[in-house]
Amino acid sequence: DHRILIGELVAIPKREKFLKVGDVVHFHPNVVNNEGFNLGGGYYYVPYNEERSMIPALQHPEKGFTPLFNYLYVEQEEEKKLSVGRLDLGSLKRQRGIVRYMSEKASKELPCKVGDEVNYRALRSFTTNVDGKDYVRLLSKDINFVYA
Repeated sequence: DHRILIGELVAIPKREKFLKVGDVVHFHPNVVNNEGFNLGGGYYYVPYNEERSMIPALQHPEKGFTPLFNYLYVEQEEEKKLSVGRLDLGSLKRQRGIVRYMSEKASKELPCKVGDEVNYRALRSFTTNVDGKDYVRLLSKDINFVYA
């Protein structure tokens, strides 16, 4: 299922150049699930670096929702009911969707852009909510191919 994991930054390392105190960020569910990240009083430690960031996106004051690093967000195609004759095969979640948000790094790594239809590795995906709508959050390496 999805979670809405958004919080305001109250402290950052002195060396940080991009994020600032007061920024609203989306963060990975492991931040809440891992007791080691809970500082108490509703505060969490959120690891942030390019190799393994727990902050995949920023709610930018001017630009709005902005994916970071090599993350992209895909609007998933609707689930399809499958049947052969009278035999019901159940639902199939397709690994297909439309790119709705994309980081600068992902746009340089992939041969696609916002609005393109892509196929992705379903086991690597995570459904999250952005401004009241569900999206699949992916890394650029999780894109299998772009539909022509």
